[in-house]
Amino acid sequence: MAEQEIQHATVFDTDRQYLGDIYAKSLLAVSQESGNMDQVLEELDSFASAISKLDNVRQTLESPRVPTPHKVELIDKIANSAGCSDVFKRFLKVVVEKERFDCLSAIRHSAQRMHNEMSGKLEANVVTAEAIDDGLKSKIASQLSSHFGKDVMVTASVDPSIIGGMVVRVGDTVFDSSVANELSRVRHRAIDRAGQEIRKSLDRFAQE
Repeated sequence: MAEQEIQHATVFDTDRQYLGDIYAKSLLAVSQESGNMDQVLEELDSFASAISKLDNVRQTLESPRVPTPHKVELIDKIANSAGCSDVFKRFLKVVVEKERFDCLSAIRHSAQRMHNEMSGKLEANVVTAEAIDDGLKSKIASQLSSHFGKDVMVTASVDPSIIGGMVVRVGDTVFDSSVANELSRVRHRAIDRAGQEIRKSLDRFAQE
């Protein structure tokens, strides 16, 4: 049962990432044509951050049981009170009408990543067992910038399961110096050696 839940969660996350890329690409294209891309990205960031803290509003906009006109009306009220641009307001309505508001967080991350790439920047995520300070983040960003030859924007997250060290992800590139990964390598080397010894023993037995 647990494995099925993990698999379903992975599929849903992958779907959201895929849709996040599609919607983010569309939003960036429209906002670029209107000449207010930076403003729209700020609106997206602020809106997504605010909605994530308002469970009742978020659940209403995500629920398939709530009529779409009611959701659109709610978006109108929120966007107007926040002074959102027409481009961003229309975008939110499309997301709601397509029943994809649950992808807003993925859209936010995809849009930021794409914008960074357009600006010649890379996005890196540093995972550590405990939170790191801004000084260490700056050092990591500097080292990665030197390695890739581009400006690198670093975000940090915590995962106690890696035990120690860090895992750095930059696009499809992963630098894994975590204790958990080292232990895994040691375990696999031990298993490989044990397998080799067993095969040698079997070979000697077959020859006798």
